[in-house]
Amino acid sequence: MGGVAVHRRAESRPRDGAGLTIPLGELFGQGWRAALGVWAILPFLAAVCWIVLAKRTSPVPLAGEAPTAETPPKPNTVRLGQVMRELSAWGVTAYLALTSLLFYSLVAWLPTILEIKGQSPTSAGTTAALTSLVAIPASLLAPWMVQRLRARWVAPLMAPLPFALGAALLAILPGATASNAADTPSAITIVAVVMMGIGQGASVGVAYSLVLSTSDSESHATALSAMSQMVGVTLAAIGPIGLAAVQVAAGSWVPALWLLAALAAAQAILGAVVRRSRPARRQPTSPGV
Repeated sequence: MGGVAVHRRAESRPRDGAGLTIPLGELFGQGWRAALGVWAILPFLAAVCWIVLAKRTSPVPLAGEAPTAETPPKPNTVRLGQVMRELSAWGVTAYLALTSLLFYSLVAWLPTILEIKGQSPTSAGTTAALTSLVAIPASLLAPWMVQRLRARWVAPLMAPLPFALGAALLAILPGATASNAADTPSAITIVAVVMMGIGQGASVGVAYSLVLSTSDSESHATALSAMSQMVGVTLAAIGPIGLAAVQVAAGSWVPALWLLAALAAAQAILGAVVRRSRPARRQPTSPGV
């Protein structure tokens, strides 16, 4: 669960960058090129940290990996190929794919949409960063709620709905949503952005909880996690490109926002169906959780 929590927090960080990119560009006086140069340093630092940690930890066999003398085979090991034949596994994968697709689309285009609604680049980036501030606590609270709701299908159903409502609200707003004098977003814009952030964060938390709660064993969870992230996140990469294509074809971001709202609503229905179709396995409750 620790790795899942770290992944949830890491997924929200690009929106922090959206709020800092324009100020960094202005600080260095080179526009967006200087800001991108600053962000390019971070992957190299992460790679150094990864190499150091990898050298200090012993390897852990993956699901389906051939056992060695140091890692004897475990009984009833579930392989990736077995999980890929499960209908419920594809449902979990689709839920995570939609979660990631909405996330990438939001990170890529929300600042641009807010600019078109009347905000300056700096104001739009700062407003977009609000989604991260609310998404992080929402993603951490979502698994806690999943464990405490008697009807386990409620959380997967409810988690994406704030995103759908926020995207719909942003779609119906008039062209200018910022005060030209103060260059600040309107209250309705803030509500829409915050709702999208809450829905996005809660969906991330529920998506990774589904991987654990619909698995029958450790190896099953490992294989399902590999499948859902490999296939789901790869499919989600079409989100920003597809959304841009809709905008170009329609000549407006309004149909694109309605598409995001529809996808979030579809995700909610899918989550309820997946959760009801497969009962949860019993998991020990961690102290203080």
